[in-house]
Amino acid sequence: MLNWSKDLRTNKTYASVEFTFAIWVMIASCVLSPARSFGDEPSRTIVNRFYCPWHDLNPQATTFDCWLDGDQFRFRFTVDDAEVVNDDRVIFAIANQTEIGLIYCIELDANGKVRDLTRDPKRNEDDAWNCDGLHATGKQTDTGYVVSASIPVATLSDLTKQAIDPDAKLLVGLFRLDQDRSGARIWSSWQLPASTRELIVRSAMKLLPIQGAKDKQQSPSEESARSRSLRIATWAARCDWQDHLARKVLKDNAEKWFDRLADFPHISESWIMADATSIATGEIKTLVTEDTNQERLLFRPLTLSFKIASTNEPLHSETATWMELTETTRNEILNVRSDCGRLVVAIQSAIAAQTISISTYEPKTLKRGDLVVVTYEGLGSSADIAIYINGQRQPACPVEERQPYAKDHVSKESLPKQNRQWQLKMPRMSVDSLQLYDQALSAVEVQSLDDKAKLFTWSELSEREKADWIEHFARRVDLSGGYLQESIRHYRGAP
Repeated sequence: MLNWSKDLRTNKTYASVEFTFAIWVMIASCVLSPARSFGDEPSRTIVNRFYCPWHDLNPQATTFDCWLDGDQFRFRFTVDDAEVVNDDRVIFAIANQTEIGLIYCIELDANGKVRDLTRDPKRNEDDAWNCDGLHATGKQTDTGYVVSASIPVATLSDLTKQAIDPDAKLLVGLFRLDQDRSGARIWSSWQLPASTRELIVRSAMKLLPIQGAKDKQQSPSEESARSRSLRIATWAARCDWQDHLARKVLKDNAEKWFDRLADFPHISESWIMADATSIATGEIKTLVTEDTNQERLLFRPLTLSFKIASTNEPLHSETATWMELTETTRNEILNVRSDCGRLVVAIQSAIAAQTISISTYEPKTLKRGDLVVVTYEGLGSSADIAIYINGQRQPACPVEERQPYAKDHVSKESLPKQNRQWQLKMPRMSVDSLQLYDQALSAVEVQSLDDKAKLFTWSELSEREKADWIEHFARRVDLSGGYLQESIRHYRGAP
């Protein structure tokens, strides 16, 4: 038994695959949290929960395990596949907190053939990258295939920008592609990505212990039919909305409407839940609103706008919490902070242990008098958070996407319809003014909050600015396309 374990770990043989698989299942079934070691067999991290992000189905079984073996990091995919074809493969992706948006991908087919590449924030792939010291093997089995790989610890440390030891955690993505002979492609992932069209993105990655942990989240079969249907409906609604915005008739109507405007569209005062002025650094302020919305913070639209005070206080821009807005009824938090100079926005629900967050790609230096606006569509995805500075949307990428997977998609708790109370903390800066809206303002409405914004003619607008006006028109003026937010809110309320 011990000799067999050592040979398997060092990838020296795949003899007696059926026996190997049976023994491994027996060992895995004994692994608890924290995992235990048996003899010289190392404790492993095991993941066996995968989702099909854009399909209303449960994927074929996939098990991923990894562990440290001396100066090597080893991982393995054990795949059930009814029909193995040439394009079938698994992907082990690595990222770090320094190179925001850059992902290192190792693709392995059923025979262990490797394709290693990088993907940048714009989804461009670069095959020139090679994972130094990577060794991989693969073998097809009666039930599918098994692929194993090893990476030198030194290489892994260089990629992740951190020390590698048994207690370390890696920011990884685990993916699988199945393709049948008709060409149909089914992707599965251990996390649900925020993107509606891309799978290998930052939001589909999560911190994974190197060894000694077992995935405690639900298996695919435990994701309720309602939550799965809602996830698919959300994806379909996003696609329908983008298709609607691309229609020529809508674009022409938006341009005609724009030509009749003399100023930016008016923002209704009824949307303002809280309005505060002259908040000092370190101040803790209670904001009581007339808002009785019972939905969780992750499932409701909102906008936070604040103008940095024009004082002589130093701005702490490297790593600091700028402000924290807490909805005290449910201990749900909207956090704005700086992390290595990048602006980060996170929405957290302590009750359901849910977090979604995004970060700007590049470090941002905020100045006195700058206007910062954060909008959120309320659809439970980091893809719906946007950061604006002085009316300009900042390129950003999802950082964390810890979403609810089962019944927590819909909140039906019996809470009194009382006015919501918010607590505002300003640890590292002071602001001249702050507003909290119960609507996700459009890019055009955000721009109108800036006193210095100027209204140009249609021909003077950039393509991006034209797209913002078209979306505003479709959202607020011409509702025939069915606004995405209202569609999903209606779907969540359906029996």
